[in-house]
Amino acid sequence: MSKPIRYYQDQHGMHPIFPASDHNHDTVYVGKVGAQSMQGPLSLTSSHLATGEVRALNANGLKLYDDGGNGIFVKDGGNVGIGTTTPEQRLHVEGPDASVIVHNTDAGGSKIRLLVFDSASPTGNGGFSIYDVDNAAHRLTISGAGRVGIVDSSPSYIFDVQQGSATDPHADAWETHSSRKFKEDIVEVGIAPDFNIKTYQYHIKKKDGKIDPDQKLHFGVVAEEVPEIIRGDSGKDIDLGAYITYVYALTKGLKLEISQLQGQVTTLEDRIAVLEGGAKK
Repeated sequence: MSKPIRYYQDQHGMHPIFPASDHNHDTVYVGKVGAQSMQGPLSLTSSHLATGEVRALNANGLKLYDDGGNGIFVKDGGNVGIGTTTPEQRLHVEGPDASVIVHNTDAGGSKIRLLVFDSASPTGNGGFSIYDVDNAAHRLTISGAGRVGIVDSSPSYIFDVQQGSATDPHADAWETHSSRKFKEDIVEVGIAPDFNIKTYQYHIKKKDGKIDPDQKLHFGVVAEEVPEIIRGDSGKDIDLGAYITYVYALTKGLKLEISQLQGQVTTLEDRIAVLEGGAKK
């Protein structure tokens, strides 16, 4: 049966308590003089090394590597590098397939992978993605050209949203899909001309409530004053697609009224002509 070997430390260094000629040991204990009968702060067995604290010997940092020279480096000052000995931030991951996985192991938790793409990827060099490992889906992607994709790993526009339908919105200039094939329960709505919607010029407040003195004047309406059909869900914004459609409907209504008035004018002119002709006789 193997026996533990104990070391003690004094001003001259580390010294074995048992004779050095006894090599039949599978555990090393390190302690101080007078503590030979108890396990010290370092326990080394055939399978692992256990200790309460590891510190770098000097300002050159602390390394924890595998047999291939890969591992973790703690730079003096606290920055941690994985794949690099020059970490620039608190955590710096570097390598040919650099990514980080964050896994919430609570009930209902998910596993998210943070990816940085190279030049061979569809997004181009410098692209970045938040990837849902459990559902094998890119949740947010920023391409090397600065395009943003929501559930779209290769956005073609400045902003692309993939929502699982034929009406996925995208923008270089914003477009609203409006084909009949995308719609259900279509009912024609007649809108009478409404001249009570006021228009204003104004400045927009910043998040702190202040006004930028160099900001140009804006022109528009106030959400609380427009018909509910063109307000956004919050009641504080405007559904631009609905707003444009509403303005078109008003214009169409005005055109109809003008046409009716023109017919009435023509009728009146005919009557006047008849009356004037009778008066001449």
